[in-house]
Amino acid sequence: MKNTLKKMWVNCQSAGYTALTLIGIIIVLIGSILALPVVLVFVVGVIIFIAYKIGMATDDIEEENLNDPDWYLKPVKRYKDDDKY
Repeated sequence: MKNTLKKMWVNCQSAGYTALTLIGIIIVLIGSILALPVVLVFVVGVIIFIAYKIGMATDDIEEENLNDPDWYLKPVKRYKDDDKY
């Protein structure tokens, strides 16, 4: 009788741990499916932001500066008011 109860208890523990494992897997699976759109929106947003910043940076380049062989000798204008000093 004692061995039978012990075996039943071990089987119940195994079934409980199996159920907890399956529930955990389902929760992780559902969470990853629900998080996918959020991650995609974030990644696409970062890519668009980087492309926008690169586009803004290239707008400031003047055509004449690209053809100047001594472009590296000229001071860099970092702020819009640099001409005052």
